[in-house]
Amino acid sequence: MTNETIKNLIDSDKARNKENRRAKLYLNLLRREELMGGRVKSKLISIIRVLLFDKYCVEISSKSLIGGGLRLPHLHNITVSEFAEIGSNCTIFHQVTIGVNECKSTKKAPRIGDNVYIGVGAKLIGDIVVGNNCVIGANAVVTKNIPDNMIVTEYNKMRVNYENRD
Repeated sequence: MTNETIKNLIDSDKARNKENRRAKLYLNLLRREELMGGRVKSKLISIIRVLLFDKYCVEISSKSLIGGGLRLPHLHNITVSEFAEIGSNCTIFHQVTIGVNECKSTKKAPRIGDNVYIGVGAKLIGDIVVGNNCVIGANAVVTKNIPDNMIVTEYNKMRVNYENRD
């Protein structure tokens, strides 16, 4: 990624996390680590990320492909696999896991579209695709593909999200 691309991602992240200084700091460090190719060359960035992990238990890999405008309203207990892909303008609440299904031999994680809202405690596991404009409800478990404009509650239970339909 270029410096300009990272700057644009940082700016869009800041705009979506206006009042949340911790999220802005965390995402800024994550983007700077992305710029370095996922390798932390700066000891300062490495130390700050470790301290933030120890305090907030947030583990978002810099190898994950994450679009601009990621919003983290509550920076606590969030895990995102290095194999995950997250689109632009997504919101991820606390206690969310986006990860690989360790029971299968593939190292594939969810691919999440744009404008997706992931509620508190949601779990998105395995080689799945979540479409654009979806809402994943609190404590929902998602292990199957979700088409665009859907709301998911409970365990893979879906319904159409009429507010985001064309």
